[in-house]
Amino acid sequence: MLVDDQLREGLELVVCDGLISEIRPASQAPNLPNRLLMPGFVNAHSHAFQRGIRGWVQCARGEDNFWSWRERMYRLANELDPAGV
Repeated sequence: MLVDDQLREGLELVVCDGLISEIRPASQAPNLPNRLLMPGFVNAHSHAFQRGIRGWVQCARGEDNFWSWRERMYRLANELDPAGV
């Protein structure tokens, strides 16, 4: 674990209500030499916008390209609410 700009061994994180509340000596440090353990991270991205823009990219029209598609995708994604997702 990186603490005060130094890599430290034998520590564990205490998580309370989704927040790191404490860094303390590990009660049972795993025996994993030359390994750095990180907490799991949530991948919360969505592809819900794809349903809303289906059919928009089958045929290029005029100046259609990746960037015009990207602008439409972000415009729609920004309009989605939790119910829409």
